[in-house]
Amino acid sequence: MGERLCIAGRTENLRPPCALRLCHAAAALGLAETQGIPAAMSSPNSIPTSALVLGCAGLVPFVALAAAAQLGLSLPMIANPRVALVLYGVAILSFLGGVRWGVAMGYDNQEQARRDYMLAVVPALVGWAAALLSAPADLWTLAAAFLLLGLLDYGMSCRTVAPEWYGNLRLALSAAVTLTLGVAALA
Repeated sequence: MGERLCIAGRTENLRPPCALRLCHAAAALGLAETQGIPAAMSSPNSIPTSALVLGCAGLVPFVALAAAAQLGLSLPMIANPRVALVLYGVAILSFLGGVRWGVAMGYDNQEQARRDYMLAVVPALVGWAAALLSAPADLWTLAAAFLLLGLLDYGMSCRTVAPEWYGNLRLALSAAVTLTLGVAALA
């Protein structure tokens, strides 16, 4: 049975496979209406308000710094918005690696835990390497890292080692971050 998604007053039927569960991603992007949200959205798999608000707030520096870099604007107390964008990207990649480490700590299967422990340190290393690159390779490297990590994190929810809402939130946020980094890289 498909889920129903309400976007801009239209109700759409969705198939339930993991790769097509756009209902939660639409909520993360602010596309789902607050009235008439389907039962699936109010289930334990719906994105907790605090995670949604904090995740979206984490996009603000990406958007502001990318816009400033693209438009050649200066920001108060930030000498170089482009450099600040790269450094913020490195910090967030490191944070996301830590999330994966935390999830791996709960595994009973030590082989799976070992694999995710190793994957958990990769984002910080890729971010650090990106910070050492010259423009525009630095931002393109970060964009690719966010895109790949978003897909890997979505995979954790598909494997049910992380809540479904986390995978959907990460997909939506990763798409937004990848887009802003790509725009800034074109500056």
